[in-house]
Amino acid sequence: MCELQLADSVVVINDAGNGSAGEVILAKGALEPEQAADVVADSLDGGEFLILPHPEVADYYALRAAEPQRCLACGNSSAN
Repeated sequence: MCELQLADSVVVINDAGNGSAGEVILAKGALEPEQAADVVADSLDGGEFLILPHPEVADYYALRAAEPQRCLACGNSSAN
């Protein structure tokens, strides 16, 4: 399974109670654990191998396969 964002207790604990960090991290598209579990169950029932609870992740995989050098460059630039 490859999820993009999951709203879990780690975000809440790291948020120190003020809401700001967790809200920024989870602002767009974070799934609740129950939602992710539903997607996993449905995908397993359908016989899927790669489970993508966030459909946009499929686009990331396609880009990585089609343009690996571009993806590597993006990853390396964020490390600097």
